[in-house]
Amino acid sequence: MEKKLRSAFDSWKSGSGSAATVAASGTPARPGVYYVAKDDVTQSNIAVVHPATLLRKDPDYYAAAVLNEILSGGFSGRLMSHIRSEAGLAYGVGGGIGAGWDHPMLFAVQMSTKSPTTIQSIGMVKKEINDLQTTPFTADELQHAKDTILNAFVFTMDSKAKVLNQRVSLEFYGYPADYWQKYQHGIEAVTAADVERVAKKYIHPDQLALLVVGNEKDFDKPLTTIGNVTPIDVTIPEAGASARPAAAATTTTATTGDASAIVKKLRDFVGGKALLDKVQATKTVRSLSTKTPAGDMDVEMEQTIQYPDSVYQVVKTPMGEITSVITPTAAFANTPMGMQDLPASARAESKFDLLTVLKSPEKYTFATTGSEKVGDVNATIVTATRDGASTKWYVDPATGRLLRSVRNTPRGEVVADYADWKPFGGLNFPTSFTLTANGEKQASATIKTVEVNPTIDPKIFEKPASK
Repeated sequence: MEKKLRSAFDSWKSGSGSAATVAASGTPARPGVYYVAKDDVTQSNIAVVHPATLLRKDPDYYAAAVLNEILSGGFSGRLMSHIRSEAGLAYGVGGGIGAGWDHPMLFAVQMSTKSPTTIQSIGMVKKEINDLQTTPFTADELQHAKDTILNAFVFTMDSKAKVLNQRVSLEFYGYPADYWQKYQHGIEAVTAADVERVAKKYIHPDQLALLVVGNEKDFDKPLTTIGNVTPIDVTIPEAGASARPAAAATTTTATTGDASAIVKKLRDFVGGKALLDKVQATKTVRSLSTKTPAGDMDVEMEQTIQYPDSVYQVVKTPMGEITSVITPTAAFANTPMGMQDLPASARAESKFDLLTVLKSPEKYTFATTGSEKVGDVNATIVTATRDGASTKWYVDPATGRLLRSVRNTPRGEVVADYADWKPFGGLNFPTSFTLTANGEKQASATIKTVEVNPTIDPKIFEKPASK
């Protein structure tokens, strides 16, 4: 193997050696309270951080590793023992002093808790951090932490692959070849005084930045009770709508007329000769299709849409039928495992059914946001927006045929590609489509029949009474 490696790489010139330590970059968040509003969650995610200056080659690293084990070493650590086991405020909580091979990292403690215990949990996290500088480290804590680290040490080099990766890392970062042997001896030599010194040197309770992501109306107390709050906006702008000069808004306005023309062409394509009258006269649509989930067997699916906002769907699987219903007031699924509610986001997705949009275009705003190749067609991208949500349509500008739709959902980006449009009841529908989520194919479907304005039983949209 060595002969082959030398033969392959002998012509390469030697580099200039390992890189020097990378300095910290960016501007750390100022100490204070930062808040990301999420009104669709029932728990809060909490993080307290400040920059750290420790590297793995620093002599203090051994004592910091022991300190981290005392603070966050599983159920024996102070955080889990006090905040989870005793107070019952979290399923998991952890943190410590970060140390990089070649760059400084963070001191951080993170946890999640139910919304009504948010402020209480923050208080306990802060207390545990303060106690690192005021509560003595006991002999039992010290010995347990050192034993845990040393007993687990063997599993960091119990295979040839792990040993090789260790050697590669040491060589890459310019560390001595006997680093891990010294690490073992360094841990053994740590004293309680070393841990106390490191805690006071690298942990600064007065410099913490606190970040809370959650639904403040459900908190036990307002966030302002612990300090001035800086709101953080994490909204993801639509593609092409941000990181541009102010003139970009003018561009969007100028393309609105183009978008309306594309939408009209799409409506004409779907409505055939009858155009708008046929689309508006459509009250219900029922389709039967065969759907193939990725890597699974075919399933039969029936879907009935009652416009503008009710959807009934039955999927027949080998394990039994799954019925899901979405209406303006409810969203639920009846499965072989029983009845369950669907997330509110399911109702939002139904607003972007193609005919739903085309029947009430005045409820949406449209803008062209560029073009992109779909197959051999240079498709025009039209973004339809309603109630703060949006979908992107990729339309053939020559024919008005819808080629693709893209939606950002709680499952991630969902892409639907449409093909084989055929007429049913005076309207055109795609008879095959594929679904892709986050770049992975989820399913494909072939539509067998489509009925326009069939007679339906309104009771299919009612939620069955609990047994």
